[in-house]
Amino acid sequence: GSFGPQPLIAHSVQSLLRVPAMRHNANSERVFSTHRAVIVDYGRAISGGTVSQVAVHAALEEYGRVWHMEQMGSKWLVTFQAAPATSALIASGALVVEGAPEPFPAEHYQVVGKKSCVEEERLLHLMENMKRATKSGSMKIEDVREPQPIAAGTSFDWSIRLTNRGTQPRTLLSVEVPYQPADAPVCFSLLKGTPQSKGKQGLLLSQTFSHTQAVRLVSRPGTAGVFRTRLVFNFSTYALVHEVAVEVGGALDPRSLAPRPPPPPPPAAARPLSDATGELIPALPPGRVCKLPGVRLLTTAGTYKGVKPLQEFELPADIVKTVEGRRGASFNPWKTAQNYRTRLHELLWLEEAQQAQHTHA
Repeated sequence: GSFGPQPLIAHSVQSLLRVPAMRHNANSERVFSTHRAVIVDYGRAISGGTVSQVAVHAALEEYGRVWHMEQMGSKWLVTFQAAPATSALIASGALVVEGAPEPFPAEHYQVVGKKSCVEEERLLHLMENMKRATKSGSMKIEDVREPQPIAAGTSFDWSIRLTNRGTQPRTLLSVEVPYQPADAPVCFSLLKGTPQSKGKQGLLLSQTFSHTQAVRLVSRPGTAGVFRTRLVFNFSTYALVHEVAVEVGGALDPRSLAPRPPPPPPPAAARPLSDATGELIPALPPGRVCKLPGVRLLTTAGTYKGVKPLQEFELPADIVKTVEGRRGASFNPWKTAQNYRTRLHELLWLEEAQQAQHTHA
């Protein structure tokens, strides 16, 4: 063994329990968490309110999506959704937070003891399931509330019902919600009744069986807007992510609480025209010197004498798939005179594919 970090990737709980606790000698072995890291706050700037948790959260999100954060004395245990974010924070050595008097040192989180090992394996399972997050499928999710604004400076409780409409039973291991800073304008939390709080190995949802999860939102005075969070229903083999949106302090259209649609495609760029004549601007105006490879094909395009007649190229049936499949190649349409005809048709395919995406053809 050595004192170098050994990330936990595929260890079982039993193998973890056989790892000896860290001692100050070269024969000891340490196991560090893959998704959890520690930031040190010796001056209690975060817990004392000198530095806001919102600012700390924003600084952590520069490394990756934060899943959980909790205080442990003068230290804060941070859980990232992706393991590379944990490694990046530790490699940086310290977390720089806007408004903080000094950076917060970043350290590995050592996995020691049965409880910590079990939690580490639970996190690994949860994060792997979230990579395979799916839509509702055979599960029906209902928000049991009226889509109306909530008064600012109050708390609001409601329920979310999950019903198995499929024929196969599903084991619901836990219901999770990502971390929100305690000093944020609003904070979502789960009330009692989560499967993990009952001390069982999951909740079996047979056909037509339901689980009702109580949720609470607490808002600060003066808060206004639509606030969102995600509820993660963690099953034994996959995760189901449900977005929750609540309006606070206003009277917007209830349709604004629906999941946000993807943004529309950008408009096609206008062709460059000369303001004076309305004619197309040439790529190489007269007198301009260009040293790019293949420019001779542009400057001598008017001298083509038909030595190599153009051939017909059939338009691919699935043009978008064809073009996307060539994205990894180094694409130079004016590479050589010998492949000019092929490259020209590929350019035409690119244009047709872009038009198909813009018009949803």
